[in-house]
Amino acid sequence: MNAAPPVTVTEYTDPGCVWSWAAEPRLRWLRLRYGHLLAWRQVFGVQIADLRAERPDFDPRADAPEYLRRWASVAERTGTPLTTRLHWMHGSTAPAGRAAIAARDQGDAVAARVLRRLREAVFLHGEPADTPPRVRAALAGVPGLDPERLLAAMESAEVRTRLRADAAETRRVHPATAAAAATGPGTPAPGHPVAEGSGHRYAFPTLVLTAGARTIVLPGFRGTEEYEAALTELLPGSTGRARPLPPADRLLRETGSLTGPEVALLAGGRPPTDAVRVRTGTGDVWLPRAADAAPSATPSVERSAS
Repeated sequence: MNAAPPVTVTEYTDPGCVWSWAAEPRLRWLRLRYGHLLAWRQVFGVQIADLRAERPDFDPRADAPEYLRRWASVAERTGTPLTTRLHWMHGSTAPAGRAAIAARDQGDAVAARVLRRLREAVFLHGEPADTPPRVRAALAGVPGLDPERLLAAMESAEVRTRLRADAAETRRVHPATAAAAATGPGTPAPGHPVAEGSGHRYAFPTLVLTAGARTIVLPGFRGTEEYEAALTELLPGSTGRARPLPPADRLLRETGSLTGPEVALLAGGRPPTDAVRVRTGTGDVWLPRAADAAPSATPSVERSAS
């Protein structure tokens, strides 16, 4: 029998968090290079439980430009592609969180594609999947997905309980988190714990790496060198066991899209060969040429062959 991976990584995240979208290339790098050494857990923390409860005057369409402006500042600093129009702001990220959890029952590859699509729905299409019909629309055509099974599961008591457990775990912040957020080489999002009522939750994304009795917390938007240093501290010699990164065409097949930061970090700046590039105001997206189209809600300033 194969031994269990020596390091556990717990990723606290949310499908509707712009910093989690921006950090996706870096976390994907960590999984690709060192995934064989890691037992990876994703915990969906419900960034927004009910925006109407927080803001009684909340209007999902009228208030959308305000939220898009906030996201644009993140996209501009990170090169992350972002829609130029947010059609509505999600009143809750819980439906997307339930969909992401429900997808796990259909396998890891399907779950990864579902989470990617849920993020694209918000940040590329400008159409957050915040109701079951919108989840269905966002996930249309995901390879291997049984959408009816997912939609039934996401409304089940079991999945709702699992999401509540994730949300509760996200609010049990490791004592080392605040100090960890005060360190790091000039990250624009150091990941300080977020105040909520009388308590706190992890900022998204936050990674908690554990090996035996040792734990390292890496909150916020971090560089790959910090992830690698933490892994080396917990597992000396791990850098010598890193796996090579796959070519861009395989990366594109795995996710159905590639962003500019992913091409730069994961493919050495070499875009996929059989793809269409879509330029947004803050970054590029490559889509399979077979699809030959960006989704209609994706900003398309210029389209050219790569």
